[in-house]
Amino acid sequence: MQVPASFDYRRAQSVDEALELLRRHGEEARVVAGGHSLLPMMKLRLAGPELLVDINDLHELDHIELVGDELRVGALTRHRALLESPLVGRYFPVVHDAERVIADPPVRNRGTIGGSLCQADPSEDLSAVCGALHARVVIRGESGERVLPMTDFHRGPYETAVGVGEMLIQVRLPVRPGAGSAYEKVERKAGDWAVAAAGVALTLREGRIADAGVGLAAVGAGALNLDAVQSLLNGGEPSEALYEEAGRLASESCSPVTDGRGHVRGGVRRMRITVDVNGEERTGEVEPRHLLVRFLRDDLRLTGTHWGCDTSNCGTCVVLMDGEPVKSCTVLAVMAAGHEIRTVEGLADGDRLDPVQQGFIEEHGLQCGFCTPGMMLSGRALLDRNPDPSEQEIREAVSGQLCRCTGYLNIVRSIRWAAARERADASGATTGSQT
Repeated sequence: MQVPASFDYRRAQSVDEALELLRRHGEEARVVAGGHSLLPMMKLRLAGPELLVDINDLHELDHIELVGDELRVGALTRHRALLESPLVGRYFPVVHDAERVIADPPVRNRGTIGGSLCQADPSEDLSAVCGALHARVVIRGESGERVLPMTDFHRGPYETAVGVGEMLIQVRLPVRPGAGSAYEKVERKAGDWAVAAAGVALTLREGRIADAGVGLAAVGAGALNLDAVQSLLNGGEPSEALYEEAGRLASESCSPVTDGRGHVRGGVRRMRITVDVNGEERTGEVEPRHLLVRFLRDDLRLTGTHWGCDTSNCGTCVVLMDGEPVKSCTVLAVMAAGHEIRTVEGLADGDRLDPVQQGFIEEHGLQCGFCTPGMMLSGRALLDRNPDPSEQEIREAVSGQLCRCTGYLNIVRSIRWAAARERADASGATTGSQT
């Protein structure tokens, strides 16, 4: 289990106390509310604050209220509250659109709008939404409050205008009569970070676009400042031709990078590889950094190989490479070229289950199923080289894999059952050949 490095912790009882703690400890202090971005970075040692200031008790920062021609949202407002707010839905459908595709319900129960904006991740949804809505943010510090537009708030990837000893305390969304808005997100799976996303807000007057706002996510750090697109739309008569031209201009403002969620066309070296997978030659073109687990799951659609920690700790991604268990999250696909890969899909012979698979049924080794494919493959490799392993040898063979259901006893019994079945089958075959 990954845990952060040691740090001090204080739970603030007021905004002033939080600001004083931040001022006193300087750059070594960080605010925490939901923690869904900060804590994973701390676990990976990408962030190492000496002090965490917990602001979850600062209820004055948790509000959604209409004040004049602005909807004011406290920085501690949870994603769930935004999604369920009738006020937000009435004036800003784009926020509801985005909130429905942000992570998952447990994350939305805890995560906050302030945390999302202050993380300043280029792939973060609400930053694009707030950019499209021409939102302003309120930052408080020792010298008082200052109000900034979103374009000045974001300074770059993971960098904002919030200085040492300051806090984001509120987001202000201008309410415009005749406005409409929407958000579209392309993602690999439900709740994932965006491959690409766009938020648009348009205000119509007398059949023309009086005010346009466009914000993009996951396509480069400058996607919150699309002045050229907005200038093109402003004053224009809505039409498909106008929207197509706006899309073309927007694409020129994008600077996406190739990552695990998508490839940028052109400029990326790809290699053609051929791998023997479950006895069949499979060919594909991959980047040198493409992982074997992603090649199997995404390119070949062999999703029986599971993907867990991504750091070679859990072992749920185990496959057999030339008969030996390997963790496919730490094997490059190009390294597998010319080798034999066996996945869980290759265990059965048609409708006839492998004895290891049958053993997992007979001895209830299959529980939640997440670790099962890798466990069965490690068991298969062990029996191939040692048809009569001891309990200790079985435990050693699967020791690089974690069972979250703590069902190791049944897993060991399942592999022992398979070993006994194979020995019995071999004995029967030998007896039959002698008679």
